[in-house]
Amino acid sequence: MSSRRTAFAWTAFQLTNSFHREFVAPHVVRVQVPGGFSFEAFDRQGNIKPWSLLSLVESGRAFSFNGNQNDPERGFIDFNILYRDILAFNATCSLTINRDFYRKETSKSPLIITKKLVYAGTSTINILTEVSHPEVKAPLAECRVQTVCVDKTTHRPKPIPDWWNGKYKKYSKPEEVLKWRLSYPRPSAVTSYPLIIQPSDCDAYSHANWTNYLKFCCDALVSTNVKKGGSNLKLPQIKLALLSYVKEGNVGEQLSVDFWSPPEKKCICFEILDEKKDIICQAQLEMYENSRL
Repeated sequence: MSSRRTAFAWTAFQLTNSFHREFVAPHVVRVQVPGGFSFEAFDRQGNIKPWSLLSLVESGRAFSFNGNQNDPERGFIDFNILYRDILAFNATCSLTINRDFYRKETSKSPLIITKKLVYAGTSTINILTEVSHPEVKAPLAECRVQTVCVDKTTHRPKPIPDWWNGKYKKYSKPEEVLKWRLSYPRPSAVTSYPLIIQPSDCDAYSHANWTNYLKFCCDALVSTNVKKGGSNLKLPQIKLALLSYVKEGNVGEQLSVDFWSPPEKKCICFEILDEKKDIICQAQLEMYENSRL
């Protein structure tokens, strides 16, 4: 068993008494999170850090993809079996956050994480995650993550096996494919923010976990604002975040988070570069009005 599978499996085991799951359809699983967000998810002003939403999505992945104490042999859309033969790398992510999520009067517990298979390609799988509160009609957030199945030896994309396609391909919708790359050209002048990938940023692959790249972007915005003379450490209220993961970031590696605003200034664009100046992640953040720094 790979270290990645082991880590995910043990996480699912440890969450058994905190999370509860229900397979409501062959391609849909609902995870109940009675306690909602943890203490660490809140910022200094009592708001949820945007990347904590992605951490919640990731915890739901760990808990639903693997067996647990109560149901040791079952995983969502048989990921527990699929992961025996492949590695999984997240390629693209979109996160849409409802404005009600930022209102302090909106309760952050209990929460419901609903995961649904929406697309399956030759070697890619796209899962839609809705984060909701039982007393709020609309989802608080929606996250789509497109994962690439990778061969353990060659580290090249590996076709999804026929047995899996036979069970789940029928739930795939071609229009749900998530292909995103930054379309705004990089100007000659950008703002750069240096950082070093810490061990606490890394996952079982010893690479910076996919959830942390949104944190890197937010840290760059707030830190740069303070360095320019601002005093407000308030995080931006993100409406839409798009991220494309191009290469892995390794522990101890120094990165440069470069960002700029396009002429229409409807969003902020990011390119995160490694020590070789190669792009390892692209991102685009759209903020709610009156919340930009």
